[in-house]
Amino acid sequence: MFARASIVVGVLFAVLPSSHARGQDAALAELEKQLAVRHAELAVAEATLEEVYLRMERSFLALATDPEATATRIAEPIVEQFAALRDRVLAGGNGKAALKPAQVQALRDGLAAALGETDFEPGYRAAFAEWLVDPILPLLVEQRPNDVQPLVATLVRERFSVSVDFAEVWNRSLFGAVPEARAFANVHRAYVDMGARVERARSPDRFSESGERLPPGMIEVKGGAYEIGPHSGWPKAGLEKRSRRLSVKTFYLDRTEVTNAQYDAFWKALPDERKLAHLPRFWVKQEDGSYTFPEGKGDHPVVGVNFNDARAYAAWAGKRLPTEDEWEVAARGPKGLLYPWGNDYDVGRANDRSAGLNDTAPIGSYPAGNSPFGCADMAGNVDEWTASNADGDTIQDDVASNLVQVVVRGGNYLSNSEVLAPTYRLLAPGLSTRRTQLGFRCAQSPAKAK
Repeated sequence: MFARASIVVGVLFAVLPSSHARGQDAALAELEKQLAVRHAELAVAEATLEEVYLRMERSFLALATDPEATATRIAEPIVEQFAALRDRVLAGGNGKAALKPAQVQALRDGLAAALGETDFEPGYRAAFAEWLVDPILPLLVEQRPNDVQPLVATLVRERFSVSVDFAEVWNRSLFGAVPEARAFANVHRAYVDMGARVERARSPDRFSESGERLPPGMIEVKGGAYEIGPHSGWPKAGLEKRSRRLSVKTFYLDRTEVTNAQYDAFWKALPDERKLAHLPRFWVKQEDGSYTFPEGKGDHPVVGVNFNDARAYAAWAGKRLPTEDEWEVAARGPKGLLYPWGNDYDVGRANDRSAGLNDTAPIGSYPAGNSPFGCADMAGNVDEWTASNADGDTIQDDVASNLVQVVVRGGNYLSNSEVLAPTYRLLAPGLSTRRTQLGFRCAQSPAKAK
């Protein structure tokens, strides 16, 4: 876009078939073809608008230097055709009938026709007509032609000044009134909408079912009824021996556990007085007194964080911790699988005891163990904090003592097959627990959860 106008912030899309697009189905190919057409239309509309902009810019200084003369040139044809304009908008000629939208449009057209007899640039004529519709209406109704000149003079002084750059006037007042600008805005909107359709077709995993763009790195779990339980480990009273159907609202969940590098960005953004309170237990102190995660583990899940640390990170990221029910639904999927990948335990699908690493692994290292929704490491690698207490209630605030037992799910790199199951509940004191095997991932509620 021409920089001086700064009229719009565009979204650019690839318009020619790429290696990514090759081999896609016919529907995607057709969408990309339509996007190329929209892009060509946008280029024509932009070139036309730039010509209009440059012509109006050249005229601007003369209009702004002598605002009284400009106002006279605008007002004279309106006063001359005052009676005709009044007849256009008044029903019955008595001056008391309500002004209807069609009558307002008639006045707009009448003003444009009256100003068409002047030598202003067409863009200015359209803008003057647009600006004057509302203020001229009461003058017509009340038959006050003598007030047209001072009204127009006031308007011109408000809109034009030699001390104001033309680009500012363009963005503030002209863009919405000039026909070529409105046409460009419509073409640009069509281009962006088509680009969004192409992007959804190319990468459906980045969008919710409603077409809303998912937050980066998150998946959508559609609201509905899901099977949870029966639980083992530290179950809730009365629920341990049976499964049940649970209704959840649509929510988003991180595809992976929060990494050291991600947590480091949060930690560095903290005020100095809060840094030690949220310092992971196993981070290393540097010579300059700062702290960092263990070397080479930027893409490993952050560990050594308590419940309050996890909540603080989530709030900083504009997210929250998942409830244990949400966590289990995301891990087991619509079919209520016993493990994220199926109903049988398989060696090699998770970083657990059988893997023999005895340490965390980079996030997503075991794609064969992904959940039905596409989340990685929901079994093994590290246990994960949830937002639920021992009774299954959601914890609304930071915990102030170790009397609050928080539910932990997912198993870790030392877990056996029983603990690895998404139905296995562990409890951990929320305040003091900062283990090497315990991390977290975040959830988020859509603006309009279903």
